[in-house]
Amino acid sequence: MRRIILIALFLFVWPGCISKSAKTRVQGISFVGVVEKIGRNPGGPSGLHAAYQLVRYRIEEICDGNYVQNEIVVDHLIGDGNELKDINVGEHVCLTVDVSKTIFVRNNEEGFRNPEDNVEFFFIGGRPTKVTKAISCQQCP
Repeated sequence: MRRIILIALFLFVWPGCISKSAKTRVQGISFVGVVEKIGRNPGGPSGLHAAYQLVRYRIEEICDGNYVQNEIVVDHLIGDGNELKDINVGEHVCLTVDVSKTIFVRNNEEGFRNPEDNVEFFFIGGRPTKVTKAISCQQCP
């Protein structure tokens, strides 16, 4: 019963999150990167409040969009709680992120961002796709 209630809440709340985010979306970026650091698990899926987990990636190749730095911190929107369960530090992934000027819940975590940091853009991602080391953008889903 609890699972049904959580799913129902997710289905009613999630569309509102997407529509608000779409209004402040700047562009998207797709890249191949290496997981450098994984932040703390938010403890559960998004429901009444958006839940994010931070991950820092080293950029190997930009597949789509513009990004000039070597690293990127991504706020992964946690839907079912399992988006990052199989991703480990040092692994290569393909990932597409939305670039937004706003975010529903800003997470500050040591090694990622501090409360006093000015964040011009948030990079919001979903489930990364784990790939082999010698992957290129053409092989990403």
